[in-house]
Amino acid sequence: MGEVADKLGVTRQHIATLVDVGELDCVNLAARQNTRPCVRIPIESYRNFIVRRMRGAMRAEFLSSLPKSTLKALRDELDNILKQR
Repeated sequence: MGEVADKLGVTRQHIATLVDVGELDCVNLAARQNTRPCVRIPIESYRNFIVRRMRGAMRAEFLSSLPKSTLKALRDELDNILKQR
């Protein structure tokens, strides 16, 4: 969860809240139910979250809230996709 929090420029608690309300999917890798959770966010869930936020009127607000490094990574990924077409 920490890596996703860093990429989005938010706290780990905010990511946990997004998981709790169903905005982000996660996988609990803990071996047993009564052990401490070991939560991971699949890359597909992270990407779907970004795509959902890129739609509609809130797009500019969402993009302006992201850290510069995340915006650069998104731009690079889009550039690579466009080059392949």
